[in-house]
Amino acid sequence: MIPVDKIQYLQIGVQGENKVENLDIDMAAWIEKYPGATFYILFKPYNAIAPSPMNTVYEDGVLTWIVDAGATAVVGVGYTEIRAQDAETGLLKKSKIIPTSVENSVSGIETDPPESYQAWVTSVLNAGTAAVNAEAAAEEAQEKAEEAQDAAEVAAGVAIAAHGLIKFALDNNGHLIFSYTDQAPVDQED
Repeated sequence: MIPVDKIQYLQIGVQGENKVENLDIDMAAWIEKYPGATFYILFKPYNAIAPSPMNTVYEDGVLTWIVDAGATAVVGVGYTEIRAQDAETGLLKKSKIIPTSVENSVSGIETDPPESYQAWVTSVLNAGTAAVNAEAAAEEAQEKAEEAQDAAEVAAGVAIAAHGLIKFALDNNGHLIFSYTDQAPVDQED
């Protein structure tokens, strides 16, 4: 077991290995400083564009990284970052960047990426789709509200005009003009 504040380098396995290596990290130094935080690991493989969250289990002060085929897919030195995050307080503690090695194998990758990777990718894609759908629904609701407001204003105008309080006409330029009176029209007898 490696203390979180003492990690210098990690070797997580051979290319294509799946759930062979479990790295146990003693979180005691951070538990005291950041009570209530959630601990997790991000790993950016060699030449990757962005890091991904890793398959971890936290129990009794130990954060265990269950190294799967997604983490060992690319040979080379990537980078690991351990994090403590408390959503309630806004705390985000990051470890130093830890060089992390995946060794070469004769046969390369032999398994598909693990379910944990696919589940994470699926959840990110679903969240993006939900955000786009929510934005579209909000825009549609705004348009419907504006249409309803316009219809209400027209209905009010028609109701008032029906009582003879507003008179409509076109001016010489074709613009609609109206006049308003607070006097109800007087029925004229023939």
